[in-house]
Amino acid sequence: GYDPSQAYNREIAAARVQAARGWRADGEVSLQGDVAHVAVSLVDRDGRALPGAIVTARLKRPTDKRRDREVVLAGGGVRFSGDAPGISEGFWDLLIEARTAPDEAPSFVSRQRSRLKG
Repeated sequence: GYDPSQAYNREIAAARVQAARGWRADGEVSLQGDVAHVAVSLVDRDGRALPGAIVTARLKRPTDKRRDREVVLAGGGVRFSGDAPGISEGFWDLLIEARTAPDEAPSFVSRQRSRLKG
C-alpha cells in the first residue's frame, strides 16, 4: 500500500542531493495586463551556467490548480525567459525545474511565491 512516510523520505533525500549540488535558481515574475513575464536564472555553486540543463517553469495558482500555466522558456546559459497569458493579479507560485535529459525526473526544483499586480 501507499506509505506517506516513504514519499516524504524520498523528498528529503532528493532535497539533500539538490543541496549538495549547490545549484541556485532565481525567478522574477512581472504582470502586464493578463500576461506574466517570467525571467529565470540558474547557476551552479560557482555562479556558472549549467551546460545542457533543460529548464522549465510553471506558474501555479495556490487556490485553483485549474489556473496553473506552463511557461515556455527561451534562452540558455544562465538566463531563460518566457511569457504566460491568462494570468490574473494575486498570489502565484513559480515552480522552476531543471533536468539533464528530457524524460528524466528533475535534478533541481525551486518554488517561490509572488504576489502579482498589473
